[in-house]
Amino acid sequence: MDLQMNGKTALVTGGSVGIGKAIAFALAREGVDVAICARRKQPLEAAASQIARETNRKIVAIPADLTKPADAEAFVKDAYTAGVHRYPGEQRGIGTRRSSRFSNRRALGTVVAA
Repeated sequence: MDLQMNGKTALVTGGSVGIGKAIAFALAREGVDVAICARRKQPLEAAASQIARETNRKIVAIPADLTKPADAEAFVKDAYTAGVHRYPGEQRGIGTRRSSRFSNRRALGTVVAA
């Protein structure tokens, strides 16, 4: 299916396993460059390597604990620096377990930038 996302960028939280990894794979297959974050560095880097190898897209692994506001901010800034997020400070489409705020919450979703 062509979702017309080729050339877009996305930030995916919880990207090392499960739904987050599946979202990152699906976006990359559609031509999206993706920054993924998770708390554990080794599984995160392994997931990024696998997704990049299988999709030939730019996948950036950024370790972050999104229950910490500083890590959430650093994730967006580091993705921007790596060329995967085009609009610093703009966060659209955030999905979280309990609210749209990162603080004191585990984020489960994606942030997509045009």
